[in-house]
Amino acid sequence: MKKIKFKYSKDNDFDLFLDRFTFEPTFTTNLIIESVLKNLSKNSTILDLGCGSGVVGIVINELSKFKHSFFASDIFETVKDVVSKNANLNNVKIKIEQSDIFSSWNRRFDCIIDDISGISSEVAKLSPWFENIACDSGIGGDNLTNKVLGEASSFLENDGLFFFPVISLSNSASILNKAREHFKNLELVSSKDWPLPSSMENNLEALNDLRDLGHISFEEKFGILVASTSIYKAYN
Repeated sequence: MKKIKFKYSKDNDFDLFLDRFTFEPTFTTNLIIESVLKNLSKNSTILDLGCGSGVVGIVINELSKFKHSFFASDIFETVKDVVSKNANLNNVKIKIEQSDIFSSWNRRFDCIIDDISGISSEVAKLSPWFENIACDSGIGGDNLTNKVLGEASSFLENDGLFFFPVISLSNSASILNKAREHFKNLELVSSKDWPLPSSMENNLEALNDLRDLGHISFEEKFGILVASTSIYKAYN
């Protein structure tokens, strides 16, 4: 394992251990945490789905004014080792399961946070983000997110909240349509633009083809490729 320091804000950073199967926290991670902290208004049971290092629960535990119970799962086989190590390092209790989406859970939660891969699998192949990690999200990047959206209500309390990112490097319309099918209420919580790695400019033709086919979207501003991440809150 390697040890990193995750900087959430200028005043808050966290030590984390990662192995080769674990994503490093990203811009999307920060945006998810920020959105959840602003929208939780009571003590909650929280499931971090696609938890990676467990960083979302760790930061929320430290910065929330409420007292939460944390649960976390991911599909990679070392998830229990990685998350338990980070939870102990940061003094937070997290119930951890290795799980293919909801397969290992048989209870309901007040809040579910989805951070499962949500970009086009074709973009993943062109990016530096998935070196040791499979991306089975499909050409539109919506396969896994849409599956989660279809099942989430069965694992939420009646007044539960579901938070999920929509990244423009996916078929955003497909994801939002699926969310509206399964939730009565859908709110945009936050949205920000961010630059793609400069190395991806070498694959501009392939990216343009994916955009022309409607699988992804991005913009070109001042010679930089720009994507966006939006965080949504869904509830019934």
